[in-house]
Amino acid sequence: MDGRECHALGLFHALVARDQVMPHAIERARALGKKPPNAMRLTKQRFREVTQSAFDATFEAGARLQAEAYASGEPQTAMAAFMAKRKG
Repeated sequence: MDGRECHALGLFHALVARDQVMPHAIERARALGKKPPNAMRLTKQRFREVTQSAFDATFEAGARLQAEAYASGEPQTAMAAFMAKRKG
């Protein structure tokens, strides 16, 4: 997906030219800096509290599933085949 499609789907809030990334970031930082500090702190805390357990569970599941995959030997076999093709 290109940037325009991602933006249209709402995957990110802004689409800017390469040379405008830093000016746009500074503009956004200044706007956020003008927000009430206590409200921002509480909002960030609330976001962490409602998302952290799912974030942790996702990483735990990822580690468990990766360990299972590597225990099967399949990833190693696929990588060895890939590397053999690159050499030959």
